[in-house]
Amino acid sequence: MPTTFDSSNYAHSLLIDNTPNYNLYWTVDSGTIRLAFSVEATGWVGFGIAEPSSGSMKGSDLVVYTGETAVSDMYVLHDNVPVHDISQDWTFVNAEVSSGVTYVEVTRPLVTKDLQDRDIQTTGLSRIVVAWGADGTYNLGYHGVNRQPFAVDFSGVSTSERSQLRNDLSLLNVTFLNQFVISAEHTVYEEVHFDLTELIPNLNTTEFHIVGFEDIISARTRSHVHHFVVYLETNETNPYYEQQVVYLWAAGQPPVLLPQECGFMLNNGKFTRLLLQTHYDNEAMTNIGLIDYSGINMYYTTNLRQHDCGVMQLGDPVIFLSYIDPVLPAGYFLNTFGCPGYCIDHAVTVFSSAYHMHSTGYRMYTEHLRTDSEGKEIVTPINPVNFFDAKHQLSTFLNLDLLPGDSFRTTCIHYNEHGGTRWGFASSEEMCIHFLFYFPYTSDYNYCGFSLCGNRDVSKELSADAPELCVNFGNTQCCEDPFVQPESPGTCPNDLSVASTIVFSTVTVMTIFFVSFT
Repeated sequence: MPTTFDSSNYAHSLLIDNTPNYNLYWTVDSGTIRLAFSVEATGWVGFGIAEPSSGSMKGSDLVVYTGETAVSDMYVLHDNVPVHDISQDWTFVNAEVSSGVTYVEVTRPLVTKDLQDRDIQTTGLSRIVVAWGADGTYNLGYHGVNRQPFAVDFSGVSTSERSQLRNDLSLLNVTFLNQFVISAEHTVYEEVHFDLTELIPNLNTTEFHIVGFEDIISARTRSHVHHFVVYLETNETNPYYEQQVVYLWAAGQPPVLLPQECGFMLNNGKFTRLLLQTHYDNEAMTNIGLIDYSGINMYYTTNLRQHDCGVMQLGDPVIFLSYIDPVLPAGYFLNTFGCPGYCIDHAVTVFSSAYHMHSTGYRMYTEHLRTDSEGKEIVTPINPVNFFDAKHQLSTFLNLDLLPGDSFRTTCIHYNEHGGTRWGFASSEEMCIHFLFYFPYTSDYNYCGFSLCGNRDVSKELSADAPELCVNFGNTQCCEDPFVQPESPGTCPNDLSVASTIVFSTVTVMTIFFVSFT
């Protein structure tokens, strides 16, 4: 039967990568979004506004179609289990199934002032998650591999970083590709080291600036490529080995074009190798034996920009805790690391941020502190990740003018059910590092954290109702969250002092099931 769905009723559309033609359609008008989604599948279908700094399902705001004429407005906390909102703010418009394709149309105010919703932003990229049922039924259950994180600009403005990089004839580029055989392992972290002196002519005698990065994803194996992390590194024989994160990519992340003011310096004096770390996922155990050739294009130029880009590492950048306090106890544990004002002695501009923990990471944030002319301390959180997911670690853009005397506090909260996790560099161990990308580069700003100009200010176990665990999203009333402002302006008072302790949602989960978009 032909569909009655008409995509021309919507101003914008987008095909989600790595999906069986999951399409979004939307129009924003007078404070409301009209949204449609379609996928080549039958059964339940979901769409969500993800945790804004990581793009994970944890902390997401969902609308789920479960058959006939109904959708459910839901939200997700740390346990990855969708819960019905008390206030159902999505309005069902229409749904139909035609030739194996499910079409769903809904509407919602952009801002609901509901603690169990996230605002729908109409400027810049928004992290989203999509998923659909694995068994073709409307019984909401685990989707298996039928999920995908992505990013969309609801203003409808398409990003042009890829064309800008490709069309700039002044830029040179070099390609770094994996040759990874898809295996029967659920999760693999593949690391490939490239010798830049062999790949970039005249690197021994010429200075270059890296100015951009572009993802290259193989079509046949793209569903297995979860994310990239790219490092510049010194030669392995260098007694002062050092590596520097320069690029992070996950599905939906556009190519990166660095600010016109700076580039990452390439010459033979320091970084001579590139490390491409790729997270592969094969939960469905498909395509075993196929070779993945995904990787990146790196764009660089001999036309040096005004400044070098730099990366400052906050928190515990050299994992000093692995020597003095090496094991995390069971339960919730908080560490706060300071970067004091005397470590920040000249002005720089911070243009991007990336938080990093491993699998027991629960919540992470950095506070920027500045004393104003009246002696008042101004505290501003930097893109906090309130629902941390180690599988979703992305960079986010910001524009922060860092001034002499400013300082930082970086807090990591980990949760170990049984304890015993050690601090260290392995993926099975734990870390707490916040990367800030900035210009102009100064060697004094490589590290500012525990044992390196900074210190550990706080170290303590937390009870489940500790104020430090409080996040307003998902609660039924405002809670005391001293670190992070509310998601929806006007939802909670600015001083966030309505409740003295955390009050987790008392909404009952709709049934016994487990759903994870991650």
